[in-house]
Amino acid sequence: MMVTITLFCTNSTYKELQMSVKRNILLRIIIMTIVFSAMNGLSLAQQQYRVVGYYTMWGNTKLPVSAVKFDKLTHINHAFAWPTASGGITSSPPTIDTALIGATHRAGRKILISLGGANSSSVFSSVAANINTRTTFIQNLVTYVVNNHYDGADFDWEQPGSPADSINEIALMKETHEAFQKVDPTLLLTMAIGSSAYGGRYRNYDSLNQYVDWFNVMTYDMDQGWSGKSGYNAALYYYAGMGSDYSVDQSITYLTRSRQMPSSKLVLGVPFYGKTFNNSSGFNTPFTFSSTPFYYDIANLTGWTRYWDNVAQVPYLSNGSSVITYDDSMSIALKCQYAKTKGLAGIMIWELSQDVIGHSQPLLDVVWNQVLTSVKNNEQRQNTLLAKAILYDNYPNPFNPATIIRFWLPISSFVTVSVFDVMGREVATLAREERPAGEGSVVFDASVAGISTGVYYYRMHVGSYTVTKRFLFLK
Repeated sequence: MMVTITLFCTNSTYKELQMSVKRNILLRIIIMTIVFSAMNGLSLAQQQYRVVGYYTMWGNTKLPVSAVKFDKLTHINHAFAWPTASGGITSSPPTIDTALIGATHRAGRKILISLGGANSSSVFSSVAANINTRTTFIQNLVTYVVNNHYDGADFDWEQPGSPADSINEIALMKETHEAFQKVDPTLLLTMAIGSSAYGGRYRNYDSLNQYVDWFNVMTYDMDQGWSGKSGYNAALYYYAGMGSDYSVDQSITYLTRSRQMPSSKLVLGVPFYGKTFNNSSGFNTPFTFSSTPFYYDIANLTGWTRYWDNVAQVPYLSNGSSVITYDDSMSIALKCQYAKTKGLAGIMIWELSQDVIGHSQPLLDVVWNQVLTSVKNNEQRQNTLLAKAILYDNYPNPFNPATIIRFWLPISSFVTVSVFDVMGREVATLAREERPAGEGSVVFDASVAGISTGVYYYRMHVGSYTVTKRFLFLK
């Protein structure tokens, strides 16, 4: 953000101040470059992990908005909407869940609309292929996101199926990124991606990486019995008899090594569901048909014996005639630890309603304990420091037409400085950016804001610390 400081003063003094401001801006650019370079060099342990939970439009009966544990998440992916053949956007149900969006924001979390899904991805190919339809879709998406107060969009195109799809997907993501940047640079753009070479055969990750904030890796449904034999839903490591199916470790190795994707942009997917193979005597054996029980179904089963695979690092159940592959608290914890060890960006959950048992969510609790607890402690330490931040009285006051607002930060922080009228309506946002430790300043120019004479309030928000002061504009 370019900052210009204007004072009520003589012309000669004004010119001197403008020269000083230019020098200060150049210095700030240099400082910020150093700060961001240092941040990029930090290990992920020193940054905040993401816990991304998919919340389905059909799952709110099992998990109503009032029961969502926002404190154990960082992002909600609201699933699903999808493009129409003409470039429109639809969903089922078609009504927007304003309660979910509002609750997410009140909790200080972000929510993205998720587009596509396994059952609603087929139209992506034709929409992305036609420049007019693609442009219409992106325009509609921007309107959909902004008007419904989403914080961005998550694309779940499963999967591009040709070289032409690959090229068109790049154009789709590039143009969406550019449209988001134009309307609001803080809007997020993410993608759900497959976890194998087969799923990535028509994806140009080098190009996509330029436009996507992070990738949610679907490291589940990794053995659905395509070989005619039972297998693990999400084995952490390769096990004997696995054949051509992937483990979680093989998937991350493929993406980071073979496809050269940065680990810091990969969010590891974990399933809150399992797979039942009926009339199967054990793993790697024939079965008659399969089904998909959720964790809350599996946890309440009786007459089944739990086993642990020390190689695959996952549990399974058997009743003597059928087997169930699933993840429990132990295997989820191991996957979380794996994500941190590999420098990944966090954990993604499909999906949030599937481990609800009464008023508890045991699998979500494990993810929170493994991934976010240390982050929360660090945030508490930071907030203690940020409580020492200072917002100074503006000068001049009263003012016409501009005044300087100065502040002091004990540590480098993301700062928001806004101006409000006496009715609490926001008049201007003066800063919404990372600022280095030490003294900073912004300017409020009433002639630009187009306000009338009166009392106004300026507010600084940093971390959990907020302070407000009053000033007077006189025409």
